[in-house]
Amino acid sequence: MKPAVRTEALQGIVRFRSDASINTLISLYDAVADVKVKADIVPYLIRRKGDNAKAIAKLVAISKSEKDDDLRRLALNQIVRVGGDEAINSLIEIYDSLQDPKVKKALISNFSNSKSRKAVEKLIQIAKSDSDPLIRQAAIRALSNVDNRMFLELTGHDGPMAAGWGPQGGANAPGYADRTPAARGAGPASGSGPSTTAPPQARAPKQW
Repeated sequence: MKPAVRTEALQGIVRFRSDASINTLISLYDAVADVKVKADIVPYLIRRKGDNAKAIAKLVAISKSEKDDDLRRLALNQIVRVGGDEAINSLIEIYDSLQDPKVKKALISNFSNSKSRKAVEKLIQIAKSDSDPLIRQAAIRALSNVDNRMFLELTGHDGPMAAGWGPQGGANAPGYADRTPAARGAGPASGSGPSTTAPPQARAPKQW
C-alpha cells in the first residue's frame, strides 16, 4: 500500500473518535511487521479529547518492549504530548523498567521540563539513589533547572556550574567535604603559627 493511501486509511479510522477506532489501530499495530507502517500508526493513537487510557497503555508497552529504537522514541514522544500526571506516571513506569542510560537521560529531561510535583519527586529519588553516577548527575542538574535550591541541598555547591563538579560528583565523591561552604571558609588552626594559605587563585577545588 502506498504511504499516502495508508495515511488516508488511518485518518479515516481516527475520524470515528471512538474506543473502537483505538482498538482497531492497536490491532493493526500488532498485526503488521513493517516498522514504517507501525510508525505511521503510533501518532494516531492519542486523541485530543476523550479517554486515552488504552492508547497510553499501548504506548507504554511499545516504549518498554519494542525492539526498534525509533518506534520506542516515537511512543515516548506521544506520551510526553499528553502531559499532566497521567503522562508523568507512565514515564516514571517506563523509566523504572529501563537499562539504557541514553533513554533514561531523555526521560530525566522530560521530568525537568514538566515541572510537575511527581516528576520532581522522581528526580530527587534518582539523584539520591540511582546506581549510575552519571545518571545521578543528570538528575541533579535537571533539578537545578526546576529549582536551584534543590541543587544546593543535594550538592552543597554554589550553583550548577560550580568548579570541580564532574561526572563523579555528589556527597559521596572524594574530596567532597572540602568543598562545603564551611570547609571553604575555614582558616588555619589556632596556635599553628603564621598562615601558609596560598593566594586565592592557587586554591581552586581539586578535580576528580
